[in-house]
Order: sequence, then structure tokens, then C-alpha cells
Amino acid sequence: MSGLFDKLNVLLRSGVNHFLDDVASSVPRSDAPRNESATVDSLRERINRAVEYEQTLTRQIDGLITEINGLNEQADRAIAAGQEAMGRHLIAKIKRREQYLDMLRADLAMHQRIAEDLILQVNQLDAAVASHQHAEQSAATPEDDGTATSDAAQDATNRFRRVLDEAQGRIDSLGEKLRSRQEVTADALDDEPTTQADSAAVDDELEARRDRLAKR
Repeated sequence: MSGLFDKLNVLLRSGVNHFLDDVASSVPRSDAPRNESATVDSLRERINRAVEYEQTLTRQIDGLITEINGLNEQADRAIAAGQEAMGRHLIAKIKRREQYLDMLRADLAMHQRIAEDLILQVNQLDAAVASHQHAEQSAATPEDDGTATSDAAQDATNRFRRVLDEAQGRIDSLGEKLRSRQEVTADALDDEPTTQADSAAVDDELEARRDRLAKR
């Protein structure tokens, strides 16, 4: 997925600033897009944050999986040794981490869906740049009075702006998701079950492990 954002970043670095400068000079000043440079910089910043968010989620997911595996081994050893109180405590910790793991995976899946949608937008961005390049080539034709070139450049600019707006909106939604996610602290993950359903789930798991270990 990060390859998508790499591609978009390359487009922004290699061609977009030049593209914007040329387009702005190809259309009437009153019609030229405003604050393109700031828009590109803002989008690049959002892209960087999106990539960092993906990397953070992946690290958290991997870390939780490793921790859960370790807790599973500890729980089995405790139950096998007859330390059921400790086993129950460890199972409760596992359940809390599994719930948090599900939330992180859901966030990552949403991130991936947004990235897939952005692929279409990046393709449109490629087309907008290609359209502008074609307009530049047409400008060199002697019989061209410049009107068609100006129209093509304006059309390319409009499409480019739509792509930027769409990309910004989708990447911003990642930031909103991150901000709205209540941070789960280590203390919260270590809390004992607080509802009857949670306690029942722990008891069921304890019994299942006890039966499984007894058959070894």
C-alpha cells in the first residue's frame, strides 16, 4: 500500500510543481488556480502522515500478536500447574488485547480501502499531467492561435484540482479516525473483565484450556 503513496509523492516532487507553474501561465490570470504550491505541500504532508499511520498500525498489530502469543503460553503453563487464578488473570489480559487487536485491524482495513480508492485518483492525476503536456506540444503548432491550448490547460488544471481535493479529503479521514480513536493505555489493557459477558467469556476459555491441557 505504501507504494501508492510513494507514487503520488513522486508525481508531486517530479512534475506537479512544474505543471502548476506552466498551467498558471497558460491561462488568464483571473482563472489561474490559487495557492497551488500550498495545496501541494499540504497534500504531501498528509501523504507522509498517512504512511506513518500505516506503519504505526502495522507495528502495533505485530507487537500485540507477539504479546498475545506469549500470554497464551504463560496461561497454559499456569493452568497446567494448577494455578487457575493466575491462568484466569492471564486469559483476561489476552481477551482485552484481542479486542484491541480487532480494532487496529479494522483501522488498517479502512486505510487499505482508502488507498485502493486513491489509486483511481492517482491515475486521473497522471492523465491530467499528460493532458497538460499534450497542450504544451500543441502550443508549438504554427496554426494554433493559443485558444485550444489555453482551454486544454484549464481543463487539465481543473481535473488536477479535483484529484488534489479528493486525495486530501480521503487522507484527512485517516487523521480524523486516528484522533477519534480513544487511546488504550497499558493499564486499560490490564484491567480485569468489567461485564458479566466478559467474565463468562474468560470462564469459558479457562474451562476449554483446562480440558485441552488435561488431554495431553
